[in-house]
Amino acid sequence: MFFLKFGLLPGAAGLVCWLLAMAWLRRKNFTSETSRRDDNKRELTAELRSKEIEYHNLASYRALEFYVKVMLALLGGIGYLALTKNFRDHSTQLLAALGGSIVVLVSFLFCMMSLAHQKSKIERWQRRPGLLSPLVWNETWFFVLAITLASLICGLLWTLKENVNLCNAVTATLW
Repeated sequence: MFFLKFGLLPGAAGLVCWLLAMAWLRRKNFTSETSRRDDNKRELTAELRSKEIEYHNLASYRALEFYVKVMLALLGGIGYLALTKNFRDHSTQLLAALGGSIVVLVSFLFCMMSLAHQKSKIERWQRRPGLLSPLVWNETWFFVLAITLASLICGLLWTLKENVNLCNAVTATLW
């Protein structure tokens, strides 16, 4: 039930939002056929256009790498608090809430970066992508993953706060 409430539902909502945004970009940049609306707007050679798309692909992967590092550090900190500190303590709850807030902020920034890079790539494409082609783009799943992880971590923190006695019993048993 936890994974459904805090993982699957927010991830599905994120996927729907992403698909709607990509459909809007598709409509904005391409005619009903396969050609671009404003092909003369950017006078780029095929080689330069290809290099710009490659730049955005690499930037997406660098951002993912940064996101994963930050999330692992935050998860480690939250795990340390959950396993070694008394969750009834106000400072422990404050630190956990701060960690959850940073998770939400970093996830939001990563989602916006994914959207911006995908928008820039679509603006440089020559042919119109299919309506369901976003399902095979890496950026789609980066976006969904970020929303799902942020929701799961916030749900975990909420569950820990609501079940302080259980959390403290587990901590006492481990240490």
